[in-house]
Amino acid sequence: SNAAEEQSEQQILSNQDKFNSFVESINSHIADSGLSEKLSVVKQKNGVVLLRVADSALFDSGRA
Repeated sequence: SNAAEEQSEQQILSNQDKFNSFVESINSHIADSGLSEKLSVVKQKNGVVLLRVADSALFDSGRA
């Protein structure tokens, strides 16, 4: 039973690492695209992921 618990914890940590890598890859893609001023993805400690979008990313200047 203890081995099963350890395996379960390892799986959770592995999934967290994969998710963190996913968030990092999104931010890398945003940076490579020159959109860092307009977009960002932030993972909070509680596991919530926020996508921040600047107003200028959604509307042309003077058209909103």
